[in-house]
Amino acid sequence: LLIIVGVGLGVAVIVFMSAALAGMQANIIRRTLNYMAPIVVIPPEQVARPLREDRGGMATLVQPRSQQLRSIDQWQRVRAQIERLPEVVAVTPVITGPGFALRGDANKAVNITGIEPETYLNVIALGDKIVAGKLTVASPDIVIGTELAKDLGAEIGDKLHLTTASGASETLNVTGIFDFGNKRVNTSNVYISLHVAQNLLDLTGGVSSIELRVRDPFE
Repeated sequence: LLIIVGVGLGVAVIVFMSAALAGMQANIIRRTLNYMAPIVVIPPEQVARPLREDRGGMATLVQPRSQQLRSIDQWQRVRAQIERLPEVVAVTPVITGPGFALRGDANKAVNITGIEPETYLNVIALGDKIVAGKLTVASPDIVIGTELAKDLGAEIGDKLHLTTASGASETLNVTGIFDFGNKRVNTSNVYISLHVAQNLLDLTGGVSSIELRVRDPFE
């Protein structure tokens, strides 16, 4: 009887721990990978190369190149190739770059993210983080974080002026406010349509990355 009870308790503990760990793992995946793409495809880095070969043991000093915002070469073709992979669940093109958000006398540096909402929401659950307004990023719309809205004194329906270092600018309507629970993200990230971001960041027809979601992140 003691052996049976002991074995039963041991099995119950193993089952309980396995269920607890599986639930914890699922919760961690839901709270992280639902809001951050597990795989991001980006263009290769620009590398400086010497103009002549190093002969005679002479040292060559090569200065690193600055990394400019560039598009993935033939990104539509790359996207189609990724979509055909059986382990890939969703794929979305994204363009990101620095900019400034202005409203009145307030001026804040932001990270502009141009998205294709019909595919982006299959990779990133941005809609679950909207706390005011709604998630719409049509041509004149912008979605901002709670901290940025507070710093700029902006509410749903207000207009923001978005500019970049190249001098491009757009006036957009605030249609949604999100809260990721992270002050840095809530202050810096803004979401606009892919087409508007391409014009602002001088990357017409291009994307700076392709984000994808897979069935099993551990594979």
